[in-house]
This record gives sequence, C-alpha cells and structure tokens, in this order.
Amino acid sequence: MLPQPGFVSRTQECRTAGRPCGPVQIRPAGAADAEAIRSFIAGLSQRTKHRRFFAGVSPPGPALLRGLCGAGNGADILVAARGGLIVGHAMAADGVAADGTRTVDVGLVVADGSQRRGVGSALMRTLLARARGRGASAIVMDVQPGNSDVLAMIARHWPSARYESTADSVAVRACLAAPARVLAPSPVPRRPGVSPRTEPGVSPRTERR
Repeated sequence: MLPQPGFVSRTQECRTAGRPCGPVQIRPAGAADAEAIRSFIAGLSQRTKHRRFFAGVSPPGPALLRGLCGAGNGADILVAARGGLIVGHAMAADGVAADGTRTVDVGLVVADGSQRRGVGSALMRTLLARARGRGASAIVMDVQPGNSDVLAMIARHWPSARYESTADSVAVRACLAAPARVLAPSPVPRRPGVSPRTEPGVSPRTERR
C-alpha cells in the first residue's frame, strides 16, 4: 500500500554489526543535512556512486552538495535516516514533456549496507506519492544500459514503459498510475534545468547506471 505523501517511518532491524540500527525515518532534506549527506555520499562504494551519478563524486563538490540538499533547484529531496545517520537519498524534479504531460524525473541511492532491506522501496513510494500529489502523471528515469536489475524492475512494474537508448544510457518513461509494486531502483532522472545529475540544476539524473 502506498504511504501518504510526507513523513513515513518504517522499522527495520539490523542483522549485521556495524550498520545503523533502529527505525528508518523518511523526511524532507534541507541545508542542515549538508554534512550528513556529504558523509553518506563519501561512504558509498564506487559501483553504487557510478550507478547513481554516472561518475565519481567523492567527495561531492559544493555545487552538487547544494543540489542534493535541494538548495535553489526546485527538486523534492527526501532522505532516509536511521540511528542519526543518512542511509538513503532520493530526489524528484518536476517537468513537462513535449506532449504536455506533467512528468517527474527521479534519482535514488541507498547506502551499500542498507540495500535490499526496503529502504529504497520506501523512499520511492513516498517520492512518487508526493509527485502524484503535485499532479505528475509520468515518471522519467535514465538508467545505465548494463543495469539489468533496474531495467528488469521497470519491465515488471511498468510493462508499458517506453525506452529510448543512447550510447551510455536508457531513457525510460512510464505512466505514474500506480504500479503494482515499486522496488528501489538506483536510476537517475533528468529534467530540463533540474535533473539529478552531478551538477546543480542537476536533474534526478545524478545517477548514471
């Protein structure tokens, strides 16, 4: 079931020593999270960084960090925090397609130690619920051609999605009318002016797979 837009809390238990424990809180990010987000990004594996940002970003520069905190780019930024540490980050940039459809470009990344534990799914559900609340009717993502996990997830949950391939990415567009289930991708979006990429004004395409 899709959670309501806004604050969401999920309880997840740690099974591996050294990982933050306790409930996961999903909340909007802000300038006060800058240092925590910087540490979160720096702690990601090279593989995870590349999938999210399509490039190395350690440590993230000032411009990227401002964008990831939502400073001045108009994006909807959420973080997942557990035990006082950020373990997930998601951003959505609203746009309008050539045909007039209101779209949302999404980028999401979860700490390596918290992957496959529901954190990304909770972030994605909340992000899309909020996007629907703003009137978006289609989701846009940029995925690396070799990211078979995300491409398979898209095919399962958005069977009518449209794909456009380039040398280094697959642009995906799908109807936002509630897929049966949303799993956590590491895709990246793109939106004129505010795409999650590695620059501010960076679209949620901050992640190249």
